[in-house]
Amino acid sequence: MKKLLYLFVAVLAFGLTSCDKCVDCTGCVGGADGEICQEDYDNKDDYDDAVALAEGVGGCDCK
Repeated sequence: MKKLLYLFVAVLAFGLTSCDKCVDCTGCVGGADGEICQEDYDNKDDYDDAVALAEGVGGCDCK
């Protein structure tokens, strides 16, 4: 029983630490709705720029 509990705690801890920061973008011009994830960019600035571009030029509502 203890082994099962330790396994559960390990899986839960891994799941919490590997959460992705993603935003869903809807209402985009041309129907190009989708998801933008921080892990797809080299750094946070590039990610922030991509979200700003989607919202500004693409007309998306990203949340």
